[in-house]
Amino acid sequence: MSSRFQNFYFDRVYTLAYDLTVGQLPAYQRLQSSSLARVSIFFGCEVLVVGSGTGNELLGLLQRPGGPFVSLTAVNLSRRSLVMASRKARRQGKAVEALQMNAERLAFADGRFDRILCLHTMDFLADPATATREMLRVLRKGGEFIISYPSGDGIGGVAAVAVGSVLEKLRRGRLTGALKEALASVGAAVAYASLALSVKPQRQIYSRPALERLMASLEISDYELEEDDIYRDFIVWGRR
Repeated sequence: MSSRFQNFYFDRVYTLAYDLTVGQLPAYQRLQSSSLARVSIFFGCEVLVVGSGTGNELLGLLQRPGGPFVSLTAVNLSRRSLVMASRKARRQGKAVEALQMNAERLAFADGRFDRILCLHTMDFLADPATATREMLRVLRKGGEFIISYPSGDGIGGVAAVAVGSVLEKLRRGRLTGALKEALASVGAAVAYASLALSVKPQRQIYSRPALERLMASLEISDYELEEDDIYRDFIVWGRR
């Protein structure tokens, strides 16, 4: 498919449907919440969110203690998603520097940021290792990062949790909640499957040893690595 169609689908379909589908899934919300909880922030902290999507991570950061007093920069290839993210932040009284940019070629000076957050973005990059290198380049010495990497095993886990959650709501008589979650799950499956066919996410997946080698090659030794038990993504967080 042409790059023009790819950009059209991402901006006009997937991005617009995201908050009503993927963004409603308990598995997504839990992973986002647990990841944000690992990001320590302080007054005047400069945070870069790579692959900022529709801005849900930005909102999560703003809702943290001290969140309104940090400097937020969001980068994404999708202009539509940047507009949506900026609007969400403005509703919370916060201006965000939103930049259309390739994660593999970050146009920032070395050591610019205190914190870097990148969730569910590596799936769509041609060269995740280069993107990781770029993120660590623009992270100051001693700065903290958290990045997720696909393992290729997540679809089954997310689907199982979604089905279980819907059945539990039905058991409790929460019919409206069950219907909303079922529709969100189906919508997420359709939107992501179509995106996979149109923008062709990269097929590189990671194992724990592969990520350990990547961190070693980038001279990062102060980090922790765990696998999310639902998404099966690997979460790496640490300090440069």
